[in-house]
Amino acid sequence: TRWIFSRNEFYGTIPNDIGQENYSTLRLLYLDHNTLTGTIPSSLMQMRKMKGMFLNDNRLEGMIPYIIDEEQKVNMLTIRVQNNELTQP
Repeated sequence: TRWIFSRNEFYGTIPNDIGQENYSTLRLLYLDHNTLTGTIPSSLMQMRKMKGMFLNDNRLEGMIPYIIDEEQKVNMLTIRVQNNELTQP
C-alpha cells in the first residue's frame, strides 16, 4: 500500500498512531512538500514493511528516531528528510 499526500497543503503534526498495526501494510509514505510541524513519530521507524518515507520540504524538527530493539528491524530503503529543521544527535 502507498499513501501519496505530496503537495496537499497539509499542516500540523504527523499522528503518533500512524505506525500502529492498522497501517501494517503501508510500504511507501509520501508527505513531502507540505507544512507539517513537530517531530517524526518513532512509530514510523518501527513499520517493518515500510520501504520508503518521503518527509522532505516540511517544517519538521527534532531528531530522526531510530530503532533501539534489534528484534524490530525494518528494511527501509529510502528516507528523505531534507529541507526541514531536523537536528543530528
